[in-house]
Amino acid sequence: YIYIGNMVDDNQFTYKPSHNKIKTFIMVGAHVFYKNYELLIRIMNKLTHLTSIPFRLMIVGYNANKGYSQDVDVLEKAIKESDFSQFVEMIPSVEHNKMNEVFNRADAFIMTSVQEGMPVSAIEAGCCGLPIFSTRCGGVEDYVTDQIGRIYNILDADSFAQGLCDFLEDKIYFDPKHIRNTIVSNFGKDAFVKTMVSAF
Repeated sequence: YIYIGNMVDDNQFTYKPSHNKIKTFIMVGAHVFYKNYELLIRIMNKLTHLTSIPFRLMIVGYNANKGYSQDVDVLEKAIKESDFSQFVEMIPSVEHNKMNEVFNRADAFIMTSVQEGMPVSAIEAGCCGLPIFSTRCGGVEDYVTDQIGRIYNILDADSFAQGLCDFLEDKIYFDPKHIRNTIVSNFGKDAFVKTMVSAF
């Protein structure tokens, strides 16, 4: 067996140091059941009560792929009624060639999915140097170590929120350049071509 994985265009997705005064989290995904936005809301509600340090959250692509995203108005209402509503920037959709700019506005990537294969958004975020906070949903377990981010059980909102709190309070630190180098060495274009050639 030869494991190929996915590919990220490491020329398109690049690392740019963040100059945010307030740490910003980013969640990327259509509003579908397996992205589990309900868990995201529970996590962020808990986070607002765990720390007094301000944070921001970007929710990106929740209305992308018309006909695929479902009940977008339900999500928007739930966010509006959440404990962290004043900290959220809602971005319904973004052209793929603009995603690098969006990732470069953030400090960490969040994924709360129930299931994934090899999630492209997480790899792209990592290629931009963002630490990855994710549920144990598939794919991420292959490369997210304690130097890349944190992985939590699928419904463990408490531990997930505490991990984000530790990040906000500088109790855990990640080296963006190490994250990017790890992603590129495993999923960059050169690595993908080399693995694909070796398979054939």
